[in-house]
Amino acid sequence: MARIKHQDIQRENNSLHILAILGLFILIAVYAISTVARFSISPEIGMAFVTFESVNHLSQVLHKFVVFNETWYRPFTFYLINYFAFHWIDIHNIYLFKSVGLAIILLNAYVVTILAKVLFKSTFVERVIIFSLIVTHPLYYSIAYEGSGITDPVFAIFLNLFVIFFIGLIYKTKPRHNLIFVVLCCIFTLVTITSQERGLAIFLMIGGLTIYSYRHQCVSKTFVLLYSVLVFCLYMYFVYGSKQSWNGSDYRTDFELTYIIPNLIKGIELPLRFMFLNMNKGYDIHKEWGFNLLALPFTLSLLAYFVSVYRSNDTEEKSRLIILTILFLSALPLPILFGGNVWHFYTAALYVSIVMGRAFWFWCQRLNKEMQTLLLSVFFIGLSVATVRGIHQELDETGLGHFMSLLPQALTDKTLKQAPFIPEVVYYDTGGYGDFTWPFGGKGNVFKFIYKNPAIIEIALVHGKVAESDKQLCNQVKGKKTLYYGYDLEHLSWYKIPEKNYCAQSG
Repeated sequence: MARIKHQDIQRENNSLHILAILGLFILIAVYAISTVARFSISPEIGMAFVTFESVNHLSQVLHKFVVFNETWYRPFTFYLINYFAFHWIDIHNIYLFKSVGLAIILLNAYVVTILAKVLFKSTFVERVIIFSLIVTHPLYYSIAYEGSGITDPVFAIFLNLFVIFFIGLIYKTKPRHNLIFVVLCCIFTLVTITSQERGLAIFLMIGGLTIYSYRHQCVSKTFVLLYSVLVFCLYMYFVYGSKQSWNGSDYRTDFELTYIIPNLIKGIELPLRFMFLNMNKGYDIHKEWGFNLLALPFTLSLLAYFVSVYRSNDTEEKSRLIILTILFLSALPLPILFGGNVWHFYTAALYVSIVMGRAFWFWCQRLNKEMQTLLLSVFFIGLSVATVRGIHQELDETGLGHFMSLLPQALTDKTLKQAPFIPEVVYYDTGGYGDFTWPFGGKGNVFKFIYKNPAIIEIALVHGKVAESDKQLCNQVKGKKTLYYGYDLEHLSWYKIPEKNYCAQSG
């Protein structure tokens, strides 16, 4: 079969460029309105505020890089990035905070398109398609509307910057820059593994790419592998050794087949934009034909593309696909073995989106200009509609919208804004949430966040009695200024409750 020249099948014309730019602009606008414009935020912003307030100086931030016994070893994102971000923006400005998160999500997608250009020499329209698939991927919905679009995308940005320069180093695209590339690769390695535990995928990538690309260069291969093994061992000893706290359904350190087997399926279907497997979470609402139908043509074009490349004589394209497969497989072991949430497969989805976008444009280029224009228009319209529909399903049809709106609504609630003083203690009745206090600022930080005081003691009440989880706080309330509130889940509002010693009544 004739050698495949993807970018030479048909030159892209200006009209397609204009259509791609216009479609991308509309898609980003739809995405921004559907996520950033929603008055919703993750309750974890309350916990982030408390963490941020406890770190007042840059020296404290830098010290976190050598503190390994915390639940999460993410000093670069949880402390360094947050330290600068929260000094530059008002964390209480929900729209501004989410806009910064959206900008990071878009930057992450752009970096991946650079990787596509470096690896596949992807054309402009192809990169726009890849960018669009990444930004609108279902795994990214919650990252945007929760306002948590910092940690995971930042980690992915540095991981893929490493891959870009490592590929340049392997194939010596700029021999005069070899030393610079080596230094950058070392820096990006350290930044990646201090940004997110799933950054350990970088060592699998180093090993796989080195073995595949340095097959006949023993000295270079040995040096790179020794470096990666050394850093990996240090990380495992200092960081992973203290992860006994990972024992829940979403994060764990032991090997449980009841989690691993379903995750093997997730590792395939989720990056492909499918959701068939029951995950016992709100995201299960996407398990219906309308949602999964959109992914079908992309998956079919991807499979046909693989067959076409396999049957061709294009060894270069085959080599590129092997490299991308190494990246994809390297991103899976951590979420499969130790994860449990859909966004744990975020990184693997990046690499599937690259080849999925490439496959779609490969077949599209074989059509005439009129059909290309029609297909691209359907592509952007379809993704826009699917994004609006998917986010509506997650937030509104599951009731998750109430959960995500509690903290933003509290910022503007008249009852809370008219507080006569900044309290030292707050009793709050959780109303319809009962013992479930997570929506209240991540297990009770809502008033610390609203009144900008991390010293406030918050005690949850369940039908007028102190919640079991907060009883240990009762010995700290005597003689302190106290406020009393109740939450109305039906109207998403707060009201005053009787002022009395609830701790004494609860024993």
